[in-house]
Amino acid sequence: MTRLRTPVCLLLGINVPVVQGGMATYTSAELVAAVSNAGGLGIIGALRRSVDELRDEIQQVRRLTSRPFGVNHVVCLADSDAIELTLAERVPVLSLSWGRATDLTRRAHEAGIKVLHQVNTPEEAGQVAADGADVIVAQGTEGGGHVGVMSTLPLVPQVVDAVDGVPVLAAGGIADGRGLAAAIMLNTIAPEASAFHADRLKERGQDFGEDVRVRIETGFFFPVHWYLKAQRMRSRLVESIEAAFGDADMLICPTMRATAPQVGASRVDIEGKSFALHTSVTNLTVPFNLSGLPAASIPWSASKDGAPISLQIVGRRGHDWRVLAFARRLELASPWHARQPR
Repeated sequence: MTRLRTPVCLLLGINVPVVQGGMATYTSAELVAAVSNAGGLGIIGALRRSVDELRDEIQQVRRLTSRPFGVNHVVCLADSDAIELTLAERVPVLSLSWGRATDLTRRAHEAGIKVLHQVNTPEEAGQVAADGADVIVAQGTEGGGHVGVMSTLPLVPQVVDAVDGVPVLAAGGIADGRGLAAAIMLNTIAPEASAFHADRLKERGQDFGEDVRVRIETGFFFPVHWYLKAQRMRSRLVESIEAAFGDADMLICPTMRATAPQVGASRVDIEGKSFALHTSVTNLTVPFNLSGLPAASIPWSASKDGAPISLQIVGRRGHDWRVLAFARRLELASPWHARQPR
């Protein structure tokens, strides 16, 4: 079957957009080589290894595979001698996490080494992109629960927006083909993947799995310049919303412009005009869905005819926990949380 290749594959010299995590001493030369031989990028974990142990791992991986592989260093805990060894060995890829490494990124490039840098927030992504990282890994809190508070799916598009075209990989909670497909569609690479596979898909479409084929075909409807234009518009939307916060931690606004409609209704009246229900329900929530900002809606009051009225609480990027905590407090402060629908 034809494999899905993305710009990251071309950049790192791998066949599939799958990168093994650098899990300290839980990696082995056999594991790293197996991942690389399968077409992905295997990574040796350097954390808690002595220089001699790391040298042995690098040499053993090179005996087991001729494919690209990497070495991971946790920046805030990195051993300077192990760093020097990694540069001297000129491994194909230097993987970094937990901290900026501006000078190290420069030195790696001087040695001909690609730099893959893991981040947990959009702000950190913008910083390491400015430092020159070749690939950025956006890892959500699903990646072990100790790597930040933002979930992977909201994090990835915000990182894509923040890094101005640097390829982005997703990490955290991705365990099968469905997760991989979802991560790809969060990036701007769907149109690029479609263009790359256009001839092959036309001539040998049966070689593609159904899920991959559908996602590649979807990309045909979205030229890259449309995607990039949409990303720029989304960035402006995020900037506008964040400017509205001022010194506040959260915004409180209506969830919709009318009270809740009757079950089965297809239209709703707002200020004497009739609107489609879907439009009236979503026009005040879509901006926050598009921007990836954490938001929650809770019932708060009622109209004259007893229909519930809800509030929407919107937080800053990465403050999901703050929004949930505040929403819970408001919910408990209102008697509406105890009422049942009629």
